[in-house]
Amino acid sequence: TISELTERTMTALRKAYEFQPESYEKLVAIRGIGPKAVRALALVSDLIYGEPPSWEDPARFSFAHGGKDGIPYPVDRRTYQKTIEILESAVQGVKVDRKEKLSAIRRLHEFLE
Repeated sequence: TISELTERTMTALRKAYEFQPESYEKLVAIRGIGPKAVRALALVSDLIYGEPPSWEDPARFSFAHGGKDGIPYPVDRRTYQKTIEILESAVQGVKVDRKEKLSAIRRLHEFLE
């Protein structure tokens, strides 16, 4: 997940940003981009842009942090909480008025409940 991104994965994400892959296949071909990074990026993309992953997106069939029922794997609560903290920090750092920030944080918590 996003909070577990290692330096190697961060380097891979920088390469992906510079390379600007045009397809999912080209993204996952970048050394260091694995399933957890893709799932986490899909979740964060949904939160930031309000657009869910496409039906053709393999990450759609999994959860970035696991499922309550243990499918596809049990929830990693430590990682889950860290991801929430990272997203809240990002919202706090945005230059918008207080009302919009509070609204974004409220939507984040509603999404995660």
